[in-house]
Amino acid sequence: MSGSISTALSLDSPPCASSAPALLIVVLENAGLEQALASHPAFRDLARAGCLMTDYRGITAPSQCNYWAMTGGSTFGRRTNESVDLPDTSVFDLLDRAGVDWKVYLEDYPDGERCFTGPRRAGYVRKHNPAGSYLRVLTDPRRCARQVPASQLKRDIAAGALPRFAFYVPDQRNNGHDTGPAYTGEYLRHHWFPLLADPALMRDRTVVFTYDENETGERVPVPASLLAPERQRAPIFTVLVGPAVQPGSTVGTTHDHYSLLRTVEESFNLGHLGRRDALARRINAPAPSSGASPGAYLRMCSRILRRP
Repeated sequence: MSGSISTALSLDSPPCASSAPALLIVVLENAGLEQALASHPAFRDLARAGCLMTDYRGITAPSQCNYWAMTGGSTFGRRTNESVDLPDTSVFDLLDRAGVDWKVYLEDYPDGERCFTGPRRAGYVRKHNPAGSYLRVLTDPRRCARQVPASQLKRDIAAGALPRFAFYVPDQRNNGHDTGPAYTGEYLRHHWFPLLADPALMRDRTVVFTYDENETGERVPVPASLLAPERQRAPIFTVLVGPAVQPGSTVGTTHDHYSLLRTVEESFNLGHLGRRDALARRINAPAPSSGASPGAYLRMCSRILRRP
């Protein structure tokens, strides 16, 4: 690792205590909206169980830049999948400053190594680790230890020890990178559908499933007044699921990874990083009808997601 560490944080307001519900973001690889929906019924079932974003865009290619966009509010002038040590601040700094606990759950992340910084191990790759490029995380053993093997998720659920904010990154097969969206659909059905009907996880939590970029990596310039200097032309599959979201709803407003970061920032009263996140509009998914309870959501979710 190399580079100096920036200590400046740009906040639009001082951090303060928040009663925001919990958020979990699951990042998949390389599929557009229509491609995912056509590939496997699991994607259509997720849309029925939650709120489908019909015009949500990746930022650019290659993949790693999109992970930076959703955590750092910028691609930092880089286009690479090689390991990069960024001295810049990130959403993880904002979360720590506000006292919001967080973790990054990573499939095939080496168990027993509290801070693995190698480029890959089995199906884990650093370029798809949302926290894996930031020196302010990698050089602090306490913070680096919040990157954990994905098997820790079920242990945290059972122990009632889930953080209020988390990323979850499947391995290179399960996320579709080496396999495609049909394989990912099977993975979602067998691995995630039971979790989405588990009250220990979902009682007060919204889970976001999103792809990093579309299958082509194609970009199109847009006016500077909009969310980003460029974003991808084809929408990517993104859905929000949880008791705070109206099942079967859609949002057609254009959003992107900067919007997702802005949503995290506003959900937890974090302020912002002063980059593209500061210009982005948050995602406002339709809420359930008045009087709907988490229990009603979980029963509905079980009915939709238990189909073979």
